[in-house]
Amino acid sequence: MINTYNESSLHETLKNHYAEVLNGKTETEIEGFFCDVVSGKEIYEIQTANLSSLADKISRLTGTYSVTVVFPIAERTIIQSKTENGEILSKRASPKKENESRLFKETTKLLPFLDNPNFKIILLKTEILETRIKTDRPIQLRNNSRRWKKDWYKQNKELIKINSEIIFDSSDCYIKLAKSIIADEPFSLKQLKQNRCCKKYAGHILWTLKKLNAVEECLKKGNEKFYNFIN
Repeated sequence: MINTYNESSLHETLKNHYAEVLNGKTETEIEGFFCDVVSGKEIYEIQTANLSSLADKISRLTGTYSVTVVFPIAERTIIQSKTENGEILSKRASPKKENESRLFKETTKLLPFLDNPNFKIILLKTEILETRIKTDRPIQLRNNSRRWKKDWYKQNKELIKINSEIIFDSSDCYIKLAKSIIADEPFSLKQLKQNRCCKKYAGHILWTLKKLNAVEECLKKGNEKFYNFIN
């Protein structure tokens, strides 16, 4: 078995970038938590996945500090394959492209903080270089996350460039994003799942809108429920 890949290059690059921008210190301990970047009363956390895992840290620190979570998503990914000796075998563009709708999945446990004036998320649209190591036989990862063994594993992710950033500092930002995704009303979960822009996260989008009291059920056809935005 091979260990899961380390995203230290991507994380380290962004951490150093914001430390320079804020003239801050890195890896600073505050109230029992290690924080990526600290400048005065400002804390920046670089998180490449599972933003909800930061819930306890955000809950504790936003009472005294302004906490910003920097969340990079890959608009474009270049996949570089190497041998275990470091020889480059190939480079290609991945067909997968991430967009803002992923944020609804990542923030399910952060809803209590969305309107906290001391909390915001900076979503970075980036281009990423992902390095994969080719193996001589199919292997499983140490966390057993693969359904089938494969003859490669991810070694690293590196930042190529930042294309743009979007700031989410209130629940209204998430509702506005959902409205930009949902073109027509009324809409159903089934229709959301057919939307190429957000189909992977359709359930998370509807769940979030319900929790924010942003939609109401207006129609039912058989077992299919339809919703309208309240405002």
